[in-house]
Formats: sequence, structure tokens, C-alpha cells
Amino acid sequence: AYNLLMHAQLKIDAYNNAYLAAGTLFEMAICKINQEGNSIYTLTTPGSYANGFSIGADNNIYVVGGTTAKITQTPPPQDKILQLSILLEGLYAGNGSMRKALNASGNQFPENIADQIQIELHDATNYNTLILSLNNVNLNCDGTATLIIPSQYNANYFLTLKHRNSLEIVSALPVSFASNIISYSFDNSNKAFGSKLKSSADGAWLAYSGDINQDGIINEMDIQLVYDQTAQFKTGYSSTDLNGDAVVDAEDLILIDNQFGIVQSATP
Repeated sequence: AYNLLMHAQLKIDAYNNAYLAAGTLFEMAICKINQEGNSIYTLTTPGSYANGFSIGADNNIYVVGGTTAKITQTPPPQDKILQLSILLEGLYAGNGSMRKALNASGNQFPENIADQIQIELHDATNYNTLILSLNNVNLNCDGTATLIIPSQYNANYFLTLKHRNSLEIVSALPVSFASNIISYSFDNSNKAFGSKLKSSADGAWLAYSGDINQDGIINEMDIQLVYDQTAQFKTGYSSTDLNGDAVVDAEDLILIDNQFGIVQSATP
């Protein structure tokens, strides 16, 4: 136990750890508490109480008081970067590019964002175990998406990609997250579990559009949803608007009819 009578300064680092410079007439001290409120350490060194400190770019602590001291800390693990690529059939414009999804007044998303997707990591040995889910991931018009993955996810995982009106896609094999940068492209049918990608006329591989209710199969229930909103002249950003032009119409019906009853998702 420490009886630290005086304190001078409190700081929080980039990882939400709190540090308190404190001490007695005979010792300098630094207390560190993590973001969960747990005490990590209390370190003391001879000299009167600490009257200030800095957190260096190297993550070490530099204390000034009756003397000076350096507390060496191991830098926290770096977050990982996941780079994905996928093209969506409904938005596909050819030449490896997608149109931007529209709403009733214009582009649904800013800049070069075509639409948003959901990414999941599943256990490599038991696919039914969901490890991590990331929603509202921006998908660019060139089919690329970049995500930040917390550092603790460093095993092998199946990658699952979901979209509001597309058939879900799973990586053909578990993907290693051992490195800090992970890249995976759904650019060939052999990259998707069960080969669940569609070949376009120009040779691109696309995520099937048409699973409106997200039940893993494109069938009469999905067609009925599109038909009903076509009859209602539905406009705006909607899951039934497969081609993203902000109007649910015959073009969407034609697109979904092309794969009615023959396309079903596949998972490990």
C-alpha cells in the first residue's frame, strides 16, 4: 500500500489509460489506471513528490520532481487494417466500377462511396461462432473497403460479407489475421465459399443481388417484395431498389428474376 500525500498532474494517453503524478516529501510516484478502472501499477523513486510528467511518443513516461525519472512501457499492440474488395451486381456499371446508390434527393453517401456493407469474422473451426461484427462499412465505387480491426483479433477467421440486398458471401478458407495488414479480394469464384459469386459479361465477379429479406436464398418472397414496391412506385434508398437508382421498377424485377430459385448462400 502507498500513502501518496500530494499529487500534481493527471493525464490520459491515446489508449485511455490515466496517469497521476503524486508522491510524498521523500518519493516521486506515478500511478497508472486502465480504461476499465483497474490499477496497472504504482511506481516510486527517491526524491520529493512529482510535480509534473510527460507521455512520450515512445509511450514512455518522463517524470520531474525532486529528481527526474523515466518509466519504460511496452507500446500497446497496433490495430490491424483489413482491406477488402467486392463488386455488387445491382450497382455494377462495368469496367470494375459501381454506381453510387441514390436516394430521392441524390447520392445516399458522400464522396466515392457506392454503398455500405457489413463484415463479420467467424471462428475458423466452428463457423456458427461469431467473433466480430462491423456494420456500416463504406464500400467505394471501385469495390474496395478498408476497416480497422482491434489488435486482439490475431487468429484465423472466416470472413463474411453482407449487404442490404445481396446474397451473403463467405471466404473460401479461413483468413489469417496474424499480420497488421490483411487483404482479401472476392475477385474470383474460388475466393468465395461454395463459389457463390456471379460472372459478369466483362469478366468481373459479383455478389448476387436479390436477397431482399436476407434469408440466404433468392426466391419468390424476395420477388414479391420487389413487385409490391414496384406497384407502389416506391422511391428512395431501399433494399428493394437493386440497381440503386432510387426507383423500384421493372429493371429491379428483371434483375432479381434472372436468379430466382437458383441462388442460395453457402457457409462452412
